[in-house]
Amino acid sequence: MAECKGCGRSVGERETFCSACGRKLDTVQAKSGSGLKWLGAIVLIIVLGNVIQRSAQNANVSAPTPGDTGTPVDKRTPKEMALNEVKLNFTWRKEADVLMKANFTIKNDSVYTVKDLEIKCVHFAPSGTQIDSNTRTIYEIVRPHSKRSFPDFDMGFIHSQASRTNCQIQDLAVVE
Repeated sequence: MAECKGCGRSVGERETFCSACGRKLDTVQAKSGSGLKWLGAIVLIIVLGNVIQRSAQNANVSAPTPGDTGTPVDKRTPKEMALNEVKLNFTWRKEADVLMKANFTIKNDSVYTVKDLEIKCVHFAPSGTQIDSNTRTIYEIVRPHSKRSFPDFDMGFIHSQASRTNCQIQDLAVVE
């Protein structure tokens, strides 16, 4: 809707004369209301999109409380943060066709000292079918921003048809 410059009443966007006072409406005046509505709708969509995107990005961050410096606080526990930042690299082999020996390298990029790292290895047949798994714990300490290797770590018995494995850190403890 647009406004008549003569009497100030609302007029339809396609009208050429004001139905209240009869004044001729110029096309710019008649169309201006419609354009503003569209512009407003577009701006609203952009703003809402940004709000939704920011709230999704900040799902794990709390809002500052009065008296804070304004710096968001991470709501994850030290253990959750460490699990995110401790990485595992490995190679493996079979011994006597039934035992798994692994060479683990653990890189701790977190600010926490971690220990008792539980590692699970899932084994697959040549066909790609999952056929077995082993879980063992390395009862050692890995300091912050460091790397430690554990060669020839005994993961226990493995299925004789296992040809591929995937190992991941399942759990750990943070030294407080």
